[in-house]
Amino acid sequence: MGKTFTVGLFIGVSFFLFTAADPSMGDDFYRGKRMKMIVSSPPGGGYDLYSRILARHITRHIPGQPGIIVQNMPGGGHLIATRHLYGLAKRDGLTIASLSRSIPNQEIFIGPQEARYRSAEFSWLGSITEEVQVCVVRQDVPVKTFDDLKTVSKPVAMGGQGRGIEPSDYGRLLREVFKANIHVIDGYTGTGPRRVALEQGELEGVCGWSWTSVKGTSQEWLDKGFIRVIAQLGMKPHPELTEKKVPFILDRAPDESSRRLMEVLFSRLAIGRPILAPPGIPQDRLQLLRAAFDKTMKDPAFLSETGKLGLEVDPIGGVEVEKLIKKIFNYPADILKKATEIVMQSP
Repeated sequence: MGKTFTVGLFIGVSFFLFTAADPSMGDDFYRGKRMKMIVSSPPGGGYDLYSRILARHITRHIPGQPGIIVQNMPGGGHLIATRHLYGLAKRDGLTIASLSRSIPNQEIFIGPQEARYRSAEFSWLGSITEEVQVCVVRQDVPVKTFDDLKTVSKPVAMGGQGRGIEPSDYGRLLREVFKANIHVIDGYTGTGPRRVALEQGELEGVCGWSWTSVKGTSQEWLDKGFIRVIAQLGMKPHPELTEKKVPFILDRAPDESSRRLMEVLFSRLAIGRPILAPPGIPQDRLQLLRAAFDKTMKDPAFLSETGKLGLEVDPIGGVEVEKLIKKIFNYPADILKKATEIVMQSP
């Protein structure tokens, strides 16, 4: 359930070398080697920050304790790094990556030939955290509950960003599945511009805002009642939101087809902050890296560092991520086609 956090220490820095403290423990393959972690986003953001913290700790749990370099490879909506990992990176277990959680959805939307990768073939190590997002509206909008979105006479202006990005996709999804009276306005380049537009009354709400980001950037708005949380979106509910009796939309699906449709688009939130390796790495090294990832997620030093920065850790293992991706891609073609049509429709 993480979101983007910018920490000045990392801005403008593309490479860090993390070396192991004790090289005496070892595996014949990894001892004395240097690994690479590719990050598909620029320095300073949430993916980058999670990746650098992981890099500092995961090598202690890899036999042989190799060094590790973090290399930022942004561009192309994460596609440059994704295609590099899929087609160019050596398949020897020395390269891992932090890529966008949206890469399976991107493959669905544009097709594997244009994407030039197949999500199910990557070697998934796990995800650092799942994510739950919310729908919020300004307090002066005549929408007190999620059900009011279906009956409000005037379309509610919801801030989006662009096709394939959550605040745009999820507003359109709720309009399709629940007949919510929502008008999605694309073009807001991030949380900051959407917050400004909400404050100025240019927007009336947002559907697809990370709950951790809401708390991190807009707690005062929650405390003062300036915004109202009317729905939670994701593959599983957030305990805090459930305690506040915020409805979990997946459980309100009107039928099985609608539920599957939502699962396709919400699956990226379960994937959260994924860590993966190229396809086809040796099976023993894949198991070793998955075990190292799992151990790091329980490492007190790792949890202390993420906790101090307010970064949530709610991991799922590589096998679970792999199963989720295969499940989504095995859905009937008409479901995947409908998901694509929703994302590509007009505001």
